[in-house]
Amino acid sequence: MSTWQNDPSVQSWLHTTEPHPDQPSRWDDEPTSVEQVFTASIDEVDDFDEVEAQYADGPHDVTETAEGGVESDPYIGHGSATAVIDRRATSATPPAQGRRRWMVVVASSVAVVVVAVLLIAFAVKALFGGAGVDGITDPVAAMDTPDPFSDAVECPSTSEGATTTGRDPGDLTSGPNVIKAFNYAYFHWRSGPAARALASSNVEGIGSAVDLQSSIDTLNPQARYCLSIDETGANTYRAEITLILPDGTRDPDPDVQNITTTQIGERTYIASVTRDKK
Repeated sequence: MSTWQNDPSVQSWLHTTEPHPDQPSRWDDEPTSVEQVFTASIDEVDDFDEVEAQYADGPHDVTETAEGGVESDPYIGHGSATAVIDRRATSATPPAQGRRRWMVVVASSVAVVVVAVLLIAFAVKALFGGAGVDGITDPVAAMDTPDPFSDAVECPSTSEGATTTGRDPGDLTSGPNVIKAFNYAYFHWRSGPAARALASSNVEGIGSAVDLQSSIDTLNPQARYCLSIDETGANTYRAEITLILPDGTRDPDPDVQNITTTQIGERTYIASVTRDKK
């Protein structure tokens, strides 16, 4: 089937050099698309149902060709009123609404980060800044602070003139040291046999290992002690033994003992013990 472009009258019109009344001398704008034509038409119609029904059965305008056939209008059928209506009726999410959703997501994320930072700051402050009056303000200084119940604080080992203090293990090298060793076995090791071994075989004022153990078993197992030993003469000493309770409370009535030591070989042992209350 020949097209309208092959019509002799059309060909003569296209190739003529003289302008025709219906031929524009210049093109000011791009040709109007079929969608714009239909959109403009539909905007002027109040009832979209009538337009949709008009074009529901396909194109109605036809053109008779030179061969006697029927040529559909090329601009009919390329656009659909229904399609245009659907495009106009369907709208995507407005850009402003999309931006608002993005801003809400960002704001929520920032809020979560801020809350997390605040929680971490409060935790660090509670740990190192002192959550209360008794809180640790300086961890380095706290590590340098000695234990108030330690030997160095509660009963330091000292020796000044005739006075010796402390609760260290002691040894058998001198009178003050063997007195320390005896009380260390009694209060710290809580061993009657160990305490008895630090006295001579004929010691006075100290019972057997069994007697010593029976006395030890009556003590508070968490109790501590402190010694203060004064030399009163040759191989004689006055020992003051203060009992310290687990909470650090000191017995206001310490045990006072008069002790005599003896030298056996190169070692010093306890020879006698008598108790005296202040």
